[in-house]
Formats: sequence, structure tokens, C-alpha cells
Amino acid sequence: MRKKFIFSLLLAVFLVIFFAVGAKMFLNYASLYGDSRINTIRLSSQKEAILANGQLEERVKKAIADYYNLIFGLGTMVLRIKSDTQEIDRIRARNFELLGEPDTLTFGDAVDMANLVAKRVDIRPAFLLAIFQEELKLEKFDMCYLTDLTTGEGFRISTGEKLFKVMKPDRDIPHFLDIMKELGKNPTETAVTCPMSFGWGGAMGPSDFIPSTWIEYKNKIEKITGKQANPWNIQDAFWAAGLYLSDSGANTQTRAGEWNAAMVYFSGSINSPYTWYADGTMAFADEFQGDIEILERRK
Repeated sequence: MRKKFIFSLLLAVFLVIFFAVGAKMFLNYASLYGDSRINTIRLSSQKEAILANGQLEERVKKAIADYYNLIFGLGTMVLRIKSDTQEIDRIRARNFELLGEPDTLTFGDAVDMANLVAKRVDIRPAFLLAIFQEELKLEKFDMCYLTDLTTGEGFRISTGEKLFKVMKPDRDIPHFLDIMKELGKNPTETAVTCPMSFGWGGAMGPSDFIPSTWIEYKNKIEKITGKQANPWNIQDAFWAAGLYLSDSGANTQTRAGEWNAAMVYFSGSINSPYTWYADGTMAFADEFQGDIEILERRK
């Protein structure tokens, strides 16, 4: 009886060592090939073959089965962590295009910047990022140069088509000229947005602010950053959009408040007919919120 127990114990030790090597192989295979399903099947087959040995006592079989479950659980956890890490790295590294800045930021950079602004002005980072993407969707291929500083006429850069409402003369052109002078830019060689089928164009930079609105927020931005505000500076654009959205109701961090803020950002009113803009912004916000929640797993 004693010899049988010693034999069973030695066999169990051998099988545990063998099984540990198998588990390590499982993890190595999964690490190299990412095919955890195939390696799970292989490892399970090894386990079943071992437990089918009629010479093993039930308690030895139970110990082997428990050990298998432990190793398999650890392997599964490692694979899950690796998978999460790869997904986080992929999300952070993807490009986050801004209006006029196609390759400057990664999504991770944009989230970091949005978090900084959002913390100060009490809005959701995902909503701030969504505004930039909705503006990009609308204006990416529709930029103009102003040619007549009296009438506000200009032309579409992509086609050369002459347009009559590139910038509103009384409301925006005087402020635009002041901004251009301060930044040392040429007002007729600086791209602004073209007019849509309604209203005027003339908005500047990634945040797509018309000059008269930019002037309202210029001093606030400079007070925060401690430097001259520039509509084409990405950090300043984030601050401008964040401050404006917060003032427009996004600081409630409710869906209704954000929807209203998006309406005001685009048209100046929550009662305008351009609800598609707010709807599109909220769709982007939902997408980015999911991505941000994945990124936060690493914290």
C-alpha cells in the first residue's frame, strides 16, 4: 500500500512538472501566434490524457485537475492582459486629425489635451474631441482664401471658384485683420473656411472660430496659457472650444446639455434647424467615450 502511494506521489510530481511545461508552452504559443483557442484545445487534450491513467488515485487526479485549472486560469489572464494592452496601444497610436492639422496628433495626445482642458472647464473630454471631428467632417475639403478685404469675397482653394461670402465684412474682417497683424500672417494667404449653402464662412483654425468669436475668448485663453493666443495653435484651439462649450451648457455633462452646446457651437442657437450637427457630434462623442474607457484600464 505504501509503495503504491509513493509511486502515485512520484508520478503526480512528474506529471505536475510535465504539465507546467505544457502550460508554459501554451503561453509561449499564444504569445507568438495569438491563437489561444488552438493551444487551449492542445492543453486540454494533455490534461484529459493524464487523468485517464487508471493507475492514479482519485486524490492525485483531483490535484492534477486543480493544478491544471490554476495554470489555465493564469494563462487566460495573461492573454487577456496582453490583448488589452495591444488594444490600448492601438487606440492611443491612431491618428487624430484636426482641421488644418492632418498628422499632428495621435488619439492619445488628443485625449491628454482634452483631459487637461475638460478638467478646467468641467466638460467631458469625449464631447470636446467630438466637436473637433464634426468640424473636420464639415470643412476638411472646403477651405478658402479671402481676396477682398472690403466685401468679404474670396475663392475656394481646391477649385479656384469665386465665392461672395467668405468672410462677413462688418462682423469679422476688422477682427481678422487685427489677428493677422498680431500673428504676422498675410490675411489673403491664410486659409479660412468657405461659406456653406447658408451664412458666411471665415472661421479659423482647428476649433473653427470666426474672428469675432475668437476675440471674445482670446484674453481668457492667454490668461490660462500665459502666452499670445493663436487660432491655429492646437493647444489654444482646445482651450477656445472647451471654454465656449462650457459656456454653452456642456458643463452640465448631460446629453441634453451637450446637444444644446453643440447646436450653439455651430449656429449660435439651440432652435436652429441644423440638428444634424448636434446629432453627428453626439455620435462621435459616444464612440470616443468608449475608446477613452478602454484607455483608462491602464491607469
